[in-house]
Amino acid sequence: MENYKKHGGITEETPLPTHSGVSKEPQTDLDYASRKLVADAAIQKYWDSNNVTVLRPHLIPGPHQEKMNGVETYWPVRFQVGREILAPGDGKDPTQWVDVRDVAWFIGQCAEENLTGIYNLGQQQTLSDYFYDLSKLSTAKSELNWISWPELQRIGAGPFHELPMYVPRQEGSFYDISDAKARAAGLRYRKARDVYPLVLEDYYYQYGNHDFAFGLNNEPGLSPEREQNLLSKAQL
Repeated sequence: MENYKKHGGITEETPLPTHSGVSKEPQTDLDYASRKLVADAAIQKYWDSNNVTVLRPHLIPGPHQEKMNGVETYWPVRFQVGREILAPGDGKDPTQWVDVRDVAWFIGQCAEENLTGIYNLGQQQTLSDYFYDLSKLSTAKSELNWISWPELQRIGAGPFHELPMYVPRQEGSFYDISDAKARAAGLRYRKARDVYPLVLEDYYYQYGNHDFAFGLNNEPGLSPEREQNLLSKAQL
C-alpha cells in the first residue's frame, strides 16, 4: 500500500506502479516498500495468477509485536497523554488499518476455500471516528485542534510521516483503498476498542513511561516541542 501514497480509489485491478527491479532474484538494495512492490510485480509476471494469492494489507496493528512501529503507536499514545492535540485536516479524511489477527484469519480463509487472486485488506474510518475511538481508551482529557490541509502546508507540517494515518483526500489519499473484494470473501474486522488496548499494552511493556521519541531521529509522529511549535504558528 505504501506504493500508492499519492493515489486514491485503489482496487485490486489498479495497475501497480512501475519498478525497474522486477526479477526472480532476491533484491537486497531496496527499501521496504520497494521490496514489496517488486515481489508483487514478480509474482504477477512469472506465476499463474490462478494459482497464487496476494494479500495487500494496510497498516497492521495488533498484539505481541516485537518491534513497535511509530506509525501505529503515535496516535494511541498521544491520546493517552491528552492536552492540546494537533489534528490534521477536518476529520473527514479517510484512514485505514487491519488487525494482525484479522489478516491471519483471512490467510486461513484463503487456504481453506482455495481463494486465489489479489485482495486488499484494511477497514476504512474517517480520521474523526478513528480519533474518537482512541480517545475512549484514555482517561486523559484531549482538545483537538483541527488544522486544514492548506494551513498545514503553510506552517510546514507533513502528512503520513509527521502526521501518521493521514494523507489529505485532496491529494488522492492512499487511505482510500477498496477492500470490498476481501469483505465479499468473508473478511470481518475487529473494532478499535478490541485492538488498540493491546497495542498500548505492548507499547508500555517495551518502553515503560518513556517516550518512543516520536518525531526524533526520523521516527514518525511529532515531538512535543514540534507539535507546540506548529500549533503556535497555525491560524486556528
